[in-house]
Amino acid sequence: GAERGNDGATASPWASEVVEASARNAGGHSEGGVDGADEAERRGPRPSGTLLAEALLDPRELTLIDPEVAAPATRVAAHLKLVRDRTAAGDSAEDVL
Repeated sequence: GAERGNDGATASPWASEVVEASARNAGGHSEGGVDGADEAERRGPRPSGTLLAEALLDPRELTLIDPEVAAPATRVAAHLKLVRDRTAAGDSAEDVL
C-alpha cells in the first residue's frame, strides 16, 4: 500500500527506499565532502518529494537501491533525460511527446 512521507504526500512502496538511499547520499555528491555531510546533518531530513526529485534528475542516487525497487524511478529518469536532450536539440514539445 501507499505510505505518507514527511511532506504528507502519498508515496508508492518503492519510493521510501529511494528516499532512504538518497538521504544516505545527501552529502555524497557535494564538493564539500565531510563538511557537506555535516551540513546535511545539521539541516535535518529533507522532504521525501525533494529526495525523489533529486534521484530522478540524477539517477546515480538510485545505485544504492535494490535494482528491482529502483526500476520504476530509473525508467522515469531515463524518460526525463530523453525529454531534456531532445528539447535541448531543438525538438518541439509536440515532437518530443
